[in-house]
Amino acid sequence: MEVSTNRQLILPLPTNLRTTFANFVAGENQQLIQRLSQTALGQQNGWIYVWGPSEAGKSHVLQATCQLAQDAGQRVFYLAGNELDKDQGSVLEGLELFDLLVIDDLPSLLGNDRLEESLFYLYNRTKDRGGRLVVAADRPPRQLTLSLADLKSRLAALEVYRLQPLTDDGKAQLLDLWAKQRSFSMEPDVITYILSRVDRQLSTLATLVENLDRFSLA
Repeated sequence: MEVSTNRQLILPLPTNLRTTFANFVAGENQQLIQRLSQTALGQQNGWIYVWGPSEAGKSHVLQATCQLAQDAGQRVFYLAGNELDKDQGSVLEGLELFDLLVIDDLPSLLGNDRLEESLFYLYNRTKDRGGRLVVAADRPPRQLTLSLADLKSRLAALEVYRLQPLTDDGKAQLLDLWAKQRSFSMEPDVITYILSRVDRQLSTLATLVENLDRFSLA
C-alpha cells in the first residue's frame, strides 16, 4: 500500500486542495518545514520525530512531506496509526523497502507487545537499508508509554521537533490563504471579526472557509 494523500486528517483542510507545504502557514516552524522538505527530496538522510498538540497540523505536515516526496519520484508509504488494527502487525512487514516511511499518530501503535516489537525491527531494517523515517506523536519520545525499552531508546535518538501551534496572526494568514486558494477573498476586518467570534480551532476555521466558498458559489 503506497501513500494516500486522501486519508482523513487530524487537521481537516478544504477538500479541493492538495495537502502541501504551500497551503500550510509555517509560523514558528520554519526549521521543521525545511528539514521535512530536505528529507522528502532525499537531500538529507532524515530521521525525524514531530510532536505537538492536537490541531497543530501534524498530519498536514506529514502528508505534505509525502506529497513532496511522491512528486519527486520517491517511493513513499504513509501509515496512519489510528487506522491500523492492532492485531495486524504483519502490515509493517516489508515497509523498509520504501524510500520514505511516514508514521502518523505513533502512540496508537504502542501498548501492544507484538506491534512494538514489529516497529523495533522495522526501524532497524529501515536504518540498515538507508531509508528515511518521519513519525508524529502528541508528546515527546521520552514521555511515550511503551514496554519495549529498546524501541523507546531508538525513538529518543531521532531528530525531535515540537510543532508550534499557530498564533492568532498565523491563523489570520491561514484564513486568507485558504480563501485565495478557493478563488475568493476575505478582507482583513472580516478575518478579525471571524477570529473574535468563532471557535479558533483550525478544523472549525477550515469548515467555515469551506462553507463560505459554498455560499459564494450559490
